[in-house]
Amino acid sequence: MKIQLYVIVRILEICIVFGSQGVKNKNGFFPNLPAGPYIPKLEAIRPIQNTANHSVALNIYLSRKSLNITYIMGNITLKTQFDDTFWVDYNMASRSSMGGWKDNAYFLKCFNACSTARSLMGNMWNSLTKAFNATNKCPVPAGTYISSGMNIYDVGDNNFPKTFFYGRYKVTVKVLNKNNDYVGGFISFMNILRPWETDT
Repeated sequence: MKIQLYVIVRILEICIVFGSQGVKNKNGFFPNLPAGPYIPKLEAIRPIQNTANHSVALNIYLSRKSLNITYIMGNITLKTQFDDTFWVDYNMASRSSMGGWKDNAYFLKCFNACSTARSLMGNMWNSLTKAFNATNKCPVPAGTYISSGMNIYDVGDNNFPKTFFYGRYKVTVKVLNKNNDYVGGFISFMNILRPWETDT
């Protein structure tokens, strides 16, 4: 009980310290807390390696259409249907104060890949499948799906936790089959911003 109370007190102290370093502007006081509600800003995305031999080939990238509009473009080639026999490994590296990446800051293994992705991504799944002209149901049939353009702001319309630690992250997503063989993946670079920092 004493340990739990000590932890709670320390958390409150941290919040007070960071909160006292907030930002003031004409719209009011914006606390500089280390975590909270956020806006995800996708900055780059690329395949992990050459996708020629991947059964889930994710050839996707960002294309800036104007100063304020960026789309997810490219193509996804499935040599076999994408279903719940696959699983996905998410690994987030955080940007350190020294400029390097600290691996394994957060990680998650999602089994039943198709239905889990559809559930977690929420409306983002609908935007993604619409942009790539694919079915929004599971399983997704084998084939090549070419993007007509998905706005990166649609990435935030999902069912992930609504609070998170602010900062820059390198997110490595690997798709594996039931034998734990790597079959495809991508790396994205994302900035988790405070809601009032979207213009930075």
